[in-house]
Amino acid sequence: MKFDPEVEAMFAKSAAQSSLDTSSTTLADSRRGYVEQSAMTGGPVIEMAQITDLTADGLGGTIPLRLYRP
Repeated sequence: MKFDPEVEAMFAKSAAQSSLDTSSTTLADSRRGYVEQSAMTGGPVIEMAQITDLTADGLGGTIPLRLYRP
């Protein structure tokens, strides 16, 4: 199947990123990659007005949660 050249470029970049060893990737690099991927897929980066860390009780213990409010 033939894809648009921009889609082909997105596939190539995604494949290259998925083969990276993320155990040594910094948080800043991960965030930068996320922003680049969002821009590449046309998704806007939405600034959050509030980010709240929460917890919920689970069967195996406490489950960490994060609530994002745009």
